[in-house]
Amino acid sequence: MNILILDDNPCVCMMIEKALKELAVDGEIHIANSFEAAQTILNQKTIDAAFLDIELDDENPDHNGLLLARELVKKHTSAKIIFVSSYPNYALTAYDVHPFDFVVKPVNIERLKGSANRVFEAIEREKQVFVEQREAVKSERLFIRTNKEMFFLPYNEIFFIEKVSKEVLIHTERGEHIVRWTLAELETMLPKSFVRVHKSFLVNADKICRISEFGDRTYEIFFGAVNKTAILSRYKVNDLFEVMNIPYKE
Repeated sequence: MNILILDDNPCVCMMIEKALKELAVDGEIHIANSFEAAQTILNQKTIDAAFLDIELDDENPDHNGLLLARELVKKHTSAKIIFVSSYPNYALTAYDVHPFDFVVKPVNIERLKGSANRVFEAIEREKQVFVEQREAVKSERLFIRTNKEMFFLPYNEIFFIEKVSKEVLIHTERGEHIVRWTLAELETMLPKSFVRVHKSFLVNADKICRISEFGDRTYEIFFGAVNKTAILSRYKVNDLFEVMNIPYKE
């Protein structure tokens, strides 16, 4: 596991590093005191978890923790991000990178440790998911574990996957299945025909029969065999059409 700490205050970096070491984290900790140093680390390592300050002492005001977070999730979509900032007003702005947590300075060490523990547990769960999926991938089936049973669901029976409140639902022609995984975890496990089209939807492009304009450059996806629809964000149209091998230009 590779962990990145970014803060222009070396004392804060040391404090976070000490807290993580007290948790006996099995991983390598990389420390950066500037945006450029953090970028260098991103180019050299696959970062699994990042603890990022937002406002940095940099000549370029755009070189901040938010920009670095965006670069990180482009390289490694399952990376877990915790912002550690003195400015809680950034919490809404930071939403687009789906941070795991937002810790406000001055840092409460126990609060930070609790958040870090949850991050590392999530990363370990994802590793276990890949182990469980190894055989399922070979047979083109998704391994599903519920409270009462375990079974394999063929990929071609899945129409779309939806996050509803705290639950993740897999929609098939024969009904719905509630699973324990997150959309981000499923996105890394499923074949390329499954596309993240919205923060709450992951769709099987092979099952789409119609797309209709739904609002201001937002669309509704229809699947024919299921009487439910998914939402397509305007920011994800190109991603979807690329997978479907359809030329698209706004």
